[in-house]
Amino acid sequence: MFHARFQDVKRNDIHRLVVSEMGHVAEEAAFQSYEENEIEQYEYMATLESHTCDTCGRLDGQMFRTDKRIVGINYPLIHARCRCTTVPYIEGIPGTFEQWMRDPETGKGKMIKNVKFSEWKRQYVDLPLHERKYAETYELLGKNAPTRLEYDAIRSGSVAEQKLTHDIKTVKYIRNSTSETESFNRREIAEKAYFSFKRDEINISGHAALQYAVRMQRKKTGRILFNFNTVKTNSLKPANYIDTRNSRMVHYYGKLAVIKEPDTGEVVTIIRQRKVGKRWKQIEKE
Repeated sequence: MFHARFQDVKRNDIHRLVVSEMGHVAEEAAFQSYEENEIEQYEYMATLESHTCDTCGRLDGQMFRTDKRIVGINYPLIHARCRCTTVPYIEGIPGTFEQWMRDPETGKGKMIKNVKFSEWKRQYVDLPLHERKYAETYELLGKNAPTRLEYDAIRSGSVAEQKLTHDIKTVKYIRNSTSETESFNRREIAEKAYFSFKRDEINISGHAALQYAVRMQRKKTGRILFNFNTVKTNSLKPANYIDTRNSRMVHYYGKLAVIKEPDTGEVVTIIRQRKVGKRWKQIEKE
């Protein structure tokens, strides 16, 4: 009998009703918490998605007093299936640093740095894909990004594309690393070191760059384990050992080992050690 009552109702209408009611309950619960905690203002936060309407987009980032709230005007839900929300605003306390977005090209969601809807729409929806990709690359690499002319000249599958992809992958690895060091300062040093070595035609991995950043720091004794010049000098000298476990090339001079991949020459590890590794085999001089 219950099923019969809804057999003539379109599935889309049922979905709209359920989603809207769930959203309404969630937003009412949020507002109740504002009242219980004496929050006087809230900030409207539009969903970063291509389907977000113009009304919600215009409301994004605006502040409203809780006692001036009007559902459907300055508080969600503004319309059926509205996915926007609000966050409490307290003067002197930072707001949200990241928020969720749905990539219009892939349809996948991800977290990005907090941004106004108008700026997000310009970058992800209004700009052509090529423009958007360059904007993302420049935002990540900054002064180390290729110029716009250089970027436009990069062809799919080219060496230039491979190098740029490697730069992007390495920088993301360094910035997201928490296992080797949680210090923002050291991650910054690692990123600068990566590009400094690259300018001298020394290709190092993100892992090696982080090792450099940690171990070049001055110790309590005032001694520095190694610096840019010592790593560079060892890298440019011929390899004198092979790691028998993985065939990696070892440049071991002055108690500093710079270890490289045999096929690409990428520096994967930088270690300071007093003795030759037990599994290192010396390369015979010709």
